[in-house]
Amino acid sequence: MSRKSGESMELRLIGADQVDRFIRQGNCVLVDLRRPSDFGKKHLLGARNIPYSRLNDFIQTLPKNRPILLYCDRGSASLLAGKQLSQLGMEVISVIGGISAYRGKYLVK
Repeated sequence: MSRKSGESMELRLIGADQVDRFIRQGNCVLVDLRRPSDFGKKHLLGARNIPYSRLNDFIQTLPKNRPILLYCDRGSASLLAGKQLSQLGMEVISVIGGISAYRGKYLVK
């Protein structure tokens, strides 16, 4: 989906059981919004760690031409970040329940 810069995009919510499908497709940028210490304990394969508290510092580094799959611990920070990024014209997917609800095969410990 291509939109003009600054045009709001829809925020898509998915269950943790759908994450593996998006990882397999390989076109999403995975962003873990948790603290670096939590990211170090476990994260999704291929994810970038951008703590929610520093999101504004990294917004310009995120691509506008690929979907961004956001997750946090339980889903609240990814929802807030997703709303913000979608208003900037990015295609965003937020994981309901976060990594706490994830039971797939792409968990790195």
